Order: sequence, then structure tokens, then C-alpha cells
Amino acid sequence: MSSNLDFALGKRMLSLCCFLFFIFNLLFLMPPQAECAPYHRIDIDGNLDEWAAGEKIVNDIHDGEVMNRIDALYVTWDADNLYIGVNYKLDGCGMLLYLDKDYGSSEGFNDLTKIDTWNKGAKFSAGGFLPDFMYGSWDGDAGGFYQITSSLTASGISANSKTDFSSNVPGTEISVRWDTLFPFGFPTGAKIAVF
Repeated sequence: MSSNLDFALGKRMLSLCCFLFFIFNLLFLMPPQAECAPYHRIDIDGNLDEWAAGEKIVNDIHDGEVMNRIDALYVTWDADNLYIGVNYKLDGCGMLLYLDKDYGSSEGFNDLTKIDTWNKGAKFSAGGFLPDFMYGSWDGDAGGFYQITSSLTASGISANSKTDFSSNVPGTEISVRWDTLFPFGFPTGAKIAVF
């Protein structure tokens, strides 16, 4: 019974990761003139009501999963920052996002079962997904953004984030500077994935 449940959960996570990878490819590789609306700056205030409908890349509000606390994931960018918005349930637990800045490359880490920060036993088996960064927040607190420096360590880095569960569309908003993700410049054809 447990192995069937583990297989079903693993298959669902792999499907979600593939979907997110596809959306990020569309967002970052699509020429600006082909977009339906220009990219824009997000006010980092925890109120997700300013995000455009096309920036909601995952809508998972009616899935019925007990362990799934994330209802929607938003992504947009401007010349200086990557913006991520997360609409999720507050229930006394943590929320983690993992970001792979170079999806498909051999850089990053797939086994985070012994990491010193936000260790939740994460191990990634989706082909090509090796996270370089992660964001963690406990029960709606301000949270922190971390660079994964090895399979054992992560270092806090500068990222602006704000959570507000009293707003019209509550959740967490995060902005990360491109030069934080890519200190040597944004590489042509970069593929970014979030899990």
C-alpha cells in the first residue's frame, strides 16, 4: 500500500515539475513581441491581486490533496528581478520552493536529505532538475531565500519577500535579482524550473 502511494505521489510530483519546466521555457524563451502583455515590476507586499492571469503558471486549488498546501504559483520578471508569488494555506506547517537556475545541466544538487537548512528530506528524481536555490517559510512568516552550496549546506542570500494573509489574494511574494541568480550575467537560452 505504501509503495503504491509513494509511486503515485512521485508520479504526481514529476508531472508537476515537467509542467513547471514547460511554463518557464515559455516565459523565458518567448520573444517579448510574442507575449500578450509586457513583463512588469511587482510590489512585494504579499497581496497577489496585481498579478496578471497569464502569470499564474500553476492553479491547483481544487486538487483535494491533504498534503498540498500550495494553491497557485505565479511568475513574472523585469529587467532586474525574477518575481515569484505563492498562494497557499496557512496550517502551522512550512512551505518550500526549490529553484533550478540551469535546468537540464549537471549543476545543482538532487539529494538534500542531509542539508543544514530546511531539511525536509528532499530528494529530486525528475530528470534535469537539480536545484541551486530554495525559499522556506514557516506558517506564513517572512521566510528566507538560500543558495544551495552543497548537498549539506545552504547560505542565506538577499531576496525581498513579504507574506500577507489579510489581503484580497493572500500569500507570499518574492523578488530575486537576476545578478543574484546569475552573477556572471544572464546566459542565453537559460532554462529555469521551480518545484
